[in-house]
Amino acid sequence: MEKQNLIAVFVALSGWATLFYNFYTNKPKIKGQILNLMTSEWDNPQFQKPKRAIFLYIYLINVRKNPVNILDYELEIDLGNGYERVIRVYGAQNMEQPTFKSNEHEIKIPNLNEKIIYKKDSLLTYGLPLHGFALFATDRSQKELEKIIKLKLTCIDAFNNRHIIKSSPKQFSNIIFLQDLAGIKIKDKNKQ
Repeated sequence: MEKQNLIAVFVALSGWATLFYNFYTNKPKIKGQILNLMTSEWDNPQFQKPKRAIFLYIYLINVRKNPVNILDYELEIDLGNGYERVIRVYGAQNMEQPTFKSNEHEIKIPNLNEKIIYKKDSLLTYGLPLHGFALFATDRSQKELEKIIKLKLTCIDAFNNRHIIKSSPKQFSNIIFLQDLAGIKIKDKNKQ
């Protein structure tokens, strides 16, 4: 009799375990990386005064079976005093080709409108990546932004679930990899 009770308990628990497992794995879960960050001065009509633009290149993947649609993004940066939220920029489809200059390189993003992550009309499905630029702005200077030690990107899906991706500049990918993935153009100033 005790053996039958043990089997009945095991069957009941396995049914609950299966129900819990299905519930847990049906909820989308997004993982990803911030591959790079570029900044430039930006005079945009959305703002009262010029801001520093932050171009973030994001690579996302859904590790669960149910597809999800990302509606918005939030970015927080840590300059050493804790996280502070920066402004999400909307209406970037009207931007001309941005150019970024450093001591070594000049970087151009042709066809930016096609590379903006939230302009891509695709669901984030299991195993298939979604990647592109997300645009933000801040009052912080270039010198201050060079001191970023951590970033926290929040992806907000259609069900208002918040998926958080943390990164630091040490984890950014090689700019040449970004050139291949994002279709940006890099001109080496030392080879002119």
